[in-house]
Amino acid sequence: MNGSSPAPAPTDISGSFQLTSVSNPAAFLNSTAAMNVVKQAFAAEIGVGQSKITMSFAASRRLTTLRQLSSTVTVTYSITAVASTVTTTILGMQTTFITRLQNSMTAAGLTQFSGLSVTAIQAAAATTTTTTTTTTTNKKPGKANYAQGLVLSIPAMVLVLVPFLA
Repeated sequence: MNGSSPAPAPTDISGSFQLTSVSNPAAFLNSTAAMNVVKQAFAAEIGVGQSKITMSFAASRRLTTLRQLSSTVTVTYSITAVASTVTTTILGMQTTFITRLQNSMTAAGLTQFSGLSVTAIQAAAATTTTTTTTTTTNKKPGKANYAQGLVLSIPAMVLVLVPFLA
């Protein structure tokens, strides 16, 4: 044995985060390029291929403490068949993800979205349930088995009766 431990079993992870300080949520949601940059930056940050990630985006507005409306885009994501350790990576990435996302928006020429911030990052691994089914078959003796039983029983009876006949 080489002493290495087995790799963690793949799991599915889902969660969400909020993009805050979105100057124009409607423009963001109409920009495929902006949503692609979010997905690319997220995939790069957690070290997972984009093909394993699906995302949906929804805009919302909320009243801040200063009685101003704050524009937020909530991103819901799902990641399939990755190591369960990715959950820890996601939950600890807020600061580095903000920087990566802002730089990626600027590099893509989407400067109107380069002031985004990220809050409320959530991630949870899907629970996996393993079910084992055991099937037991009880065979009833067929004619061949019954006949064998009779043949084996007859010599035993003869041996038992022989001492009484003598």
